[in-house]
Amino acid sequence: MTCAWLFSSPASVRAQSVKAERVIRQFVAQRARKEGGSPYISKIVRGDLDRDGNVDAIVNYAIEGIGGGNFSLLYIAVFLNNRGKLVYKTQMSAGSFGSGTGSQLAAESIDNGKLIVEVDEYLPQDAVCCPSKKSHKQFVLERGRLRGI
Repeated sequence: MTCAWLFSSPASVRAQSVKAERVIRQFVAQRARKEGGSPYISKIVRGDLDRDGNVDAIVNYAIEGIGGGNFSLLYIAVFLNNRGKLVYKTQMSAGSFGSGTGSQLAAESIDNGKLIVEVDEYLPQDAVCCPSKKSHKQFVLERGRLRGI
């Protein structure tokens, strides 16, 4: 995974994308160690979430294998672009995988300062692998946190 899309200056793209990738990977690895699982980054969404004119990064990630099983915790983390450097701002729980209940969230895009999130919900007849009810929610960054609108 590379993050070259975060920066617009061609001369600095390589060095900055390596730094951006390192910031994201280190954050996710640290969270995985804390939870006792393995890190997995599934998707990085880019766009201007805080409406400052800079491209930010929203990271869908999982901490897999918690307790040695197939259970995973899912998260959406926000990294803001502060003068060309990614800075972690906040995260929210995006559900879990392996329980067969609740909802799973995944950031899809950023549109006009709004984070568009796909929501997969389990219905009573669904298998553990496969929530079947799909919808979308929108979130904004407000006072340093993601808030549903």
